[in-house]
Amino acid sequence: MKPSDMVVVDLDGKVVEGDMNPSSDTPPHTYLYNHFPNIGGITHTHSPWGVSFAAAKMDIPAVSTTHADTFYGDIPCAPALNEEQIKDAYELNTGKVIVDELKNAGLTRMLYQPC
Repeated sequence: MKPSDMVVVDLDGKVVEGDMNPSSDTPPHTYLYNHFPNIGGITHTHSPWGVSFAAAKMDIPAVSTTHADTFYGDIPCAPALNEEQIKDAYELNTGKVIVDELKNAGLTRMLYQPC
């Protein structure tokens, strides 16, 4: 991938720069940005450890000072989408489930604090 392959979208997911299609992860990311306007960025990974915790339906525990200094607690594992959520709008519903989980876990305050 090269810089010219990047696509810039607005907060509605509309392309404002670039010739390629935006990421399929645009709907959940824009949903998060629209619900937490003070966040400065989203880290999206499929790291082996993150995937392992998600597959086990476990929160990622704060076990290091780096994690504890930037997140202030365990990273919650959002519940799996149900069949209707998957069929209706999988990507957008992923963002909705993440927002709901952060709110239910009482972690929205950390989204407003600079790291």
